[in-house]
Amino acid sequence: METVSVANQPWPEALSEKTLIRAAQRQDHDAFEQLVRRYDRSVLRVALHLLRSEEDARDAYQEIFLRTYRSLNSFRFQCSFHTWLYRVATNVCLDFLRRKNIRTTVLPGDFEGRARGGAHGCQDDPVIPAARRAALPR
Repeated sequence: METVSVANQPWPEALSEKTLIRAAQRQDHDAFEQLVRRYDRSVLRVALHLLRSEEDARDAYQEIFLRTYRSLNSFRFQCSFHTWLYRVATNVCLDFLRRKNIRTTVLPGDFEGRARGGAHGCQDDPVIPAARRAALPR
């Protein structure tokens, strides 16, 4: 198999997506940078849409591309790269929302397990111990 590096290529934008992905999977940082440039706006748009906060979206954006870089070898070309990247972005944003919700749901000094927003009866509420959850009315 021929190894292609995008470094010193006159028009890296003209390289096929598949060529860039294969090069990035072989740790070609220039190829990964080109993939980031191709998809940075759509990734930020997804993050803004899901998180509804520009600051949170920018934080998630960095995490999305970091996770993409770390997971790139798991991409098997069974779907489009855009679809796979969209899924990574969605998962990162959902993880971000879960972490944010956990931090903002538990009130300091609230030892009864009450949650903001009246989620007392939620069976999946991590604040309420399992024994108390079992006793809650359904």
